[in-house]
Amino acid sequence: MLFTSFKTLGLFALTFYAVSNAAPYPEIKDDSGLMQRRGNSPSKPKVELTHCPTVAEAIQLSAIQHLPNALFWSGVSLQKVEDLAKRSRRKQIRHLFPDAIRIEIQRVCSAENIDEWAIMSEAMATIASGEAWVFKDADAPHDKYWDIEYQAIVKHKKVTALWRVNQQGVKQEQIHL
Repeated sequence: MLFTSFKTLGLFALTFYAVSNAAPYPEIKDDSGLMQRRGNSPSKPKVELTHCPTVAEAIQLSAIQHLPNALFWSGVSLQKVEDLAKRSRRKQIRHLFPDAIRIEIQRVCSAENIDEWAIMSEAMATIASGEAWVFKDADAPHDKYWDIEYQAIVKHKKVTALWRVNQQGVKQEQIHL
């Protein structure tokens, strides 16, 4: 047995507690801000922008720089988009621009009367590659963001196949590129 008596065990426990909870040396500064967080925290540190970013600058701010599994959407609820993205493991615009970054882009672009969603949509379409999906009803009218995204996809020629999918992620039709 490691501890021959309760007295030895108690002394060990007390020593361990004291060492593990000891006050730090005053000259050591708190460096908890250097720790890398896990979970739902943004993948990049919070930035403070001085101007509304260009598409190229938005790509640099993006949490994802290469997007082979893009999920674009138009005219459907955000909850349905998030459900499909989770099931299909595809990335949508909110994955590229986590809350802190997206809010900062919205703050500066709104102050300059610039449509931040147009910039973020074009940035997403610019880095999309491979097979991309668009989640929208066949008879749903095109919104301006899908038009921006589609034009960028066609212009950059990195997407090899573009499919309209339904809520279950079943391919409904191939969209001409």
